[in-house]
Amino acid sequence: MLVKWVTCEVTDTDRFAAGQAGWSALRAWPGLLGQAGGWSTRHPGRAHVFGCWRDRAAYHTFMAAGHDRIAAGQAGTYRAIEVRLFDEVHQLRRPLPAVLAAAWVLRLAHGPGQPGRPLDGAPDEPVTTPGFLGGCVAASGSAGFLVLTAWRATGEPVDTAGEPVDTAGARRPAGEPIRLVPAWTVGPAA
Repeated sequence: MLVKWVTCEVTDTDRFAAGQAGWSALRAWPGLLGQAGGWSTRHPGRAHVFGCWRDRAAYHTFMAAGHDRIAAGQAGTYRAIEVRLFDEVHQLRRPLPAVLAAAWVLRLAHGPGQPGRPLDGAPDEPVTTPGFLGGCVAASGSAGFLVLTAWRATGEPVDTAGEPVDTAGARRPAGEPIRLVPAWTVGPAA
């Protein structure tokens, strides 16, 4: 599976969010497994969008034939964009695309790394923390490793650093919380 991670520094949040509705057209593209996104809880005005594709061939077909038309709906709404591609190397509990629609929060951990070495923020298997749905560890030669975990939890207790904890007091995996916007979630065509 290919994971596409898009980060935008947004200047017009209302227009950007409205433009995300246009991405529902992804549903028609063969090879799309799912897409979700939302706002960083640590960096105001920063949006993160994650797309899951069957493979690079399906993704490149979409980029060549459909991407620009959809992306035009968000032109002028951000001042910076960064796009990174990763290949899944390890699934955590359930596949990320299968849990995107049920998730309320994605936790993102990213950094340099090498295969076989743990990444800070990567959950140890098995994750038994309440609210954990699934996720993946993915790698890119130039962009390091990405750990993306999906959670169904809001209004949860927090520790002194402001990080969510479960009711037993166990710390959730490290990483930046992304509060998902349900309207930005796109599943594949049935």
